[in-house]
Amino acid sequence: MPPPGAERGAWQSLAEHRTRYPRPPMARARPLTAITDLIDRAGLQGRGGAGFPTAVKMRSVAGGRGRAVVLANGTEGEPASYKDRLLLTHRP
Repeated sequence: MPPPGAERGAWQSLAEHRTRYPRPPMARARPLTAITDLIDRAGLQGRGGAGFPTAVKMRSVAGGRGRAVVLANGTEGEPASYKDRLLLTHRP
């Protein structure tokens, strides 16, 4: 069953999303550097062939200048699944 507001044609702005799903308490209580350090120590890395370290990506974005951009892979790799399409068209 889809979550409330996910019915066909429903769309949610970023402001509405942030109101409904605020940052978790841990993220509000810790500076970004502490979170990226934790991710670095955990050894979290991407699932692509290179296994690129997630903390390196996060630090490069946090230290960057200009407008931040999010790239998302919306490939529907699961048979008969349309969740990626739903999320990309109806949620920020």
